[in-house]
Amino acid sequence: MLDCPVSGRIPNMTMMVGGDQAVFNKQRPVLETMGKEVIYVGGTASGCTAKLVTQYLGYSNFIAGIEGMLIGAKAGLDMDILARLIPISASASGVMERSMGVVLDGTFASNGTLDIVAKDLHLACQLARDVQAPSRIGDIVDDVLQRAQAQGWGQEGYPIVAKVLEQMANSEVRSAKTK
Repeated sequence: MLDCPVSGRIPNMTMMVGGDQAVFNKQRPVLETMGKEVIYVGGTASGCTAKLVTQYLGYSNFIAGIEGMLIGAKAGLDMDILARLIPISASASGVMERSMGVVLDGTFASNGTLDIVAKDLHLACQLARDVQAPSRIGDIVDDVLQRAQAQGWGQEGYPIVAKVLEQMANSEVRSAKTK
């Protein structure tokens, strides 16, 4: 048996596979028909653990990115220009590149719902506690995600969480084109 959580969608998804190496080697050709990247990460449950860690990293980065954009908005920067800088600066991040457009236009659309992201992040923070690793940033992100869920936004795309931070800042991260 293999555990094989995924990130992304067919045909470009990444598969994080845990389980017996021999079983993985035998099943790899089948897995490669479904995903762009098929990565063996270790023994049983390692795939699930890797998925939680990557979720923790990605969505913590997203919340930090929105906070940074709000600092820029409150300081008077043009959001379109600041968004153009993200992929070509120290703030470069896949999750920010994929999500910034829907925050700027205020649609917050995404394939991943807030409820799914919140579940994954909460489980990642629990994993950190279980293995006695720090998760201070993740705990803050978990709190922000829970606040968004409390607004009834659980079935919305996860970028909707930006609205919680916008409310806290009394400002918005929007393109001048959508204002």
